[in-house]
Amino acid sequence: MNYKLAILFPLIIFIAFRAVGTVQAIIAEPEPMIEINDIILPEKVLQGQNFAVNISVVYSCEKRTMCNMGIYDYNIEKMMDPKMFYLEGNGTEFIVLSLHASSEKKLVFEALLRYWYLNGWVYQKESLRRPFSINVTDSFQLALLMPTSNITIKIDNEEIETDPLGTVKTSVKPGKYLIEVPQKINSTNNTRLSFIGWSDGSKSNPRLTYVQHDKNLTAEYEKEYYLNVNSSLGETLGNGWYSSGSVATFSVPDSIYVPGILQIIPDKYLFMKWTEDSDATASISKIVMASPRTVEANWMLDETPRILILVSVIIILFDLAILGYIAKRRRRNA
Repeated sequence: MNYKLAILFPLIIFIAFRAVGTVQAIIAEPEPMIEINDIILPEKVLQGQNFAVNISVVYSCEKRTMCNMGIYDYNIEKMMDPKMFYLEGNGTEFIVLSLHASSEKKLVFEALLRYWYLNGWVYQKESLRRPFSINVTDSFQLALLMPTSNITIKIDNEEIETDPLGTVKTSVKPGKYLIEVPQKINSTNNTRLSFIGWSDGSKSNPRLTYVQHDKNLTAEYEKEYYLNVNSSLGETLGNGWYSSGSVATFSVPDSIYVPGILQIIPDKYLFMKWTEDSDATASISKIVMASPRTVEANWMLDETPRILILVSVIIILFDLAILGYIAKRRRRNA
């Protein structure tokens, strides 16, 4: 009996030390927190198309931890594009994996993540796997958003009218398309919309766009208002369209001469002030175009030239009368 104990005792001591060592290792090395957070992928892909899937992994690791990420393709029963990487500290890691669209109508995948801990791979947790699927198509949707309804746009010279929401949606094959929208859209007689660009930064109209996936484009417009500069006399300047909020300058001459009675004595008119949407008193003035505007020039007849001419005529007639009287007396005395 003592002989058996003598043989078993070292084995018991060895197992005990291994157990203590394992417990110490567990205490010394806490398990990292690593899990799949989100998957960014296209809604649809073309048959035979290569595409990318972006997977974010959140983690909290006290020690440098080896990880392995891959995507299992259930259609072909194969692991696709596995990648090895290391994590340490706290944060989010983004893993981009490349996939290929087979001839199936729907592709079924599962993202699989594992990490190394205590001499083995950890992969059984639900947070380390994420199923997802992608539809396979032979066309994509091109959507164009306009600011109003009943607007005609052109796609490769084919005219299409927007729906009540101002949208055009059409299915197109992958490729290059020429899109044209109206440069100006009239809202009322004195208000309109003016094209300024596209939501993707392009300023061209017409423009080329490349469709390789579902694509949404918004045509961007700014509001413009018309300034009417009216005057019964002279030439007006400043009539036209202005961007909402801009400052418009308008003007008329300071004074105007108009042919008078029998085209002999011209009438001089002096600018007085503006009325309607402005009360400025300068012949050259400004106005903020916060809405359609109308300004009217007001004039005053300047009597000064007429009076001066009349006085001059009277003086001339008086002088002629005096000269005639003197001449008459001289003839009598002669």
